[in-house]
Amino acid sequence: MSNKLIRGLIILILSGIVTSCSKPVLMYNSVLVKIPENISIRKEELRSLFNKYINAKTVSALEVIVYSYSTGYESLGYSDNNKFYHNFRKGQIALMLKFKRANKIQNVIYIKASGKNKAEIFNNINKELEKIFKTP
Repeated sequence: MSNKLIRGLIILILSGIVTSCSKPVLMYNSVLVKIPENISIRKEELRSLFNKYINAKTVSALEVIVYSYSTGYESLGYSDNNKFYHNFRKGQIALMLKFKRANKIQNVIYIKASGKNKAEIFNNINKELEKIFKTP
């Protein structure tokens, strides 16, 4: 084998190793939102959180799946010894983000956020998204 061929093979192998070890780019040009029927969020509400991260130069797509959502609950009552009690549990949202290229999954990220009401839950999930999509 010639030296040029050997050098070419080494460069090809090393570039493959570097490429496979690098972190997948979190960019996309379209957003598909999937919400189960029993969850009371409109797709437009959720999609609006992702619009600022769209990059038309990429060929990737983002699929957002809501797999858990609760606005929280409040309970009032009396205990066995006739003491009044009041419990409050924060609401939460849990999302799965699938980054796809050519209809193949490139990366999957799970995120969660909680809050006292829907506005606070959305504000907190937006903070989580900012952490994910911030540019270095």
